Amino acid sequence: MTTVISINDDIELNSKKKALIEKIFRRPPPSDVDYDEVESLLVALGAVVIKKGGSHFFAELNGQRFNVIKPHAKGAHPKMDKGFVKELCEFLLDQGIVKKYEGGADEPHGV
Repeated sequence: MTTVISINDDIELNSKKKALIEKIFRRPPPSDVDYDEVESLLVALGAVVIKKGGSHFFAELNGQRFNVIKPHAKGAHPKMDKGFVKELCEFLLDQGIVKKYEGGADEPHGV
């Protein structure tokens, strides 16, 4: 069975942000999602970023908060772990930003 996602038509995102959403919904979850890209995506979706000090922030969207902690990894672009990517997928689904369909001929075919 194939999983297909569809981004809410009311949300305007550039192609880079749409590609990031497609990437994070891949299975198995990717392990190369960049921290800065996640913050940029959440802001593009309309989230208010509330810095909590150090490497910790909340993204507040539609009254819901999503907790983000920057990974402590070497290099200029730390990557988010697979557990975080799964949580981000759930947040985007809960917010109605993305809809997910499980295989079927009459359902949307891509993002």
